[in-house]
Amino acid sequence: GRFGGEVMRVEHWDNAVEMGAHAARRLLADDHEAEAYEPVPWFWSDQYDRKIQLAGRPRPDDDFEIVTGTVEERRFAAIYGRAGRLTGVLGFNRPRHVMQYRQLIADGASWEDALAFARQS
Repeated sequence: GRFGGEVMRVEHWDNAVEMGAHAARRLLADDHEAEAYEPVPWFWSDQYDRKIQLAGRPRPDDDFEIVTGTVEERRFAAIYGRAGRLTGVLGFNRPRHVMQYRQLIADGASWEDALAFARQS
């Protein structure tokens, strides 16, 4: 699968909604149309005037690079990568960027693809 067969429990209401919709599609699909449930996990938290978002499955030892904004501004997007693959994105008041990188994760983007995307943005 997308995340190397890792099992991960995601306890966010958005995941419950997506899983229910996927189950309904699966019940109504022909066998050849059925796909595995492998969304890019994500969550967010609004803390006063700050929106914090994380998508993917980053690990503490992944490569990490801020691709837009700065920590000092309290407005940035940073990406995570491992073994040449984009594994996650962290956004602090950058929701559009988080969604763009979440799609890159879903598409199986490489670390180099993600860095190239950052240079173009």
